[in-house]
Amino acid sequence: MTNVTQCSINISMDSLIHTLLATGCIAAAFYAGRYFTIHSLSEEMVAFVMKKLESGGYIKTAVDSDGEIELIPISEIIREDRIANSN
Repeated sequence: MTNVTQCSINISMDSLIHTLLATGCIAAAFYAGRYFTIHSLSEEMVAFVMKKLESGGYIKTAVDSDGEIELIPISEIIREDRIANSN
């Protein structure tokens, strides 16, 4: 015969403890999402990639009246090229 000792913890979760745990988890998820959104580098990454593509000659951009960079459609580039080469 082997002597097996069993240890068990008897915790009863009442509604107050459950509410506090759930609220704490929701608050932690909210503030983690807020932190990672604020510290996101997505705008810097997009600006870097667009500058590299433009300097490599793969895209053409223009700055609009708001100061934002916008892509020029290929149809406008082809039209300007045809006008320049027809003269």
